[in-house]
Amino acid sequence: MMSKLAPKSNEIAFQVDTEPYARERDSKIEEILKEAGTILHRVSGHTLLEVGDLESIGKLSNTMSAFVNALGKFKIPKPFDTPEKIP
Repeated sequence: MMSKLAPKSNEIAFQVDTEPYARERDSKIEEILKEAGTILHRVSGHTLLEVGDLESIGKLSNTMSAFVNALGKFKIPKPFDTPEKIP
């Protein structure tokens, strides 16, 4: 499979998707690639925190204030600086 996706690479980086269907899909793909010896790099991108991090603090109510209070328990990483030049 890797030879078809990236014939000159043994590593793949991908953005983590938190939707249930995507988690199931990605889990299957990860298993196949790991069996092939591929090194995987999971990267967060479209959320401030991993969904699992929020789930780890317990049940949240369905209000914005509860969500904001929960976020306050985490250190949100500073974004990267704007690049001066794009290669």
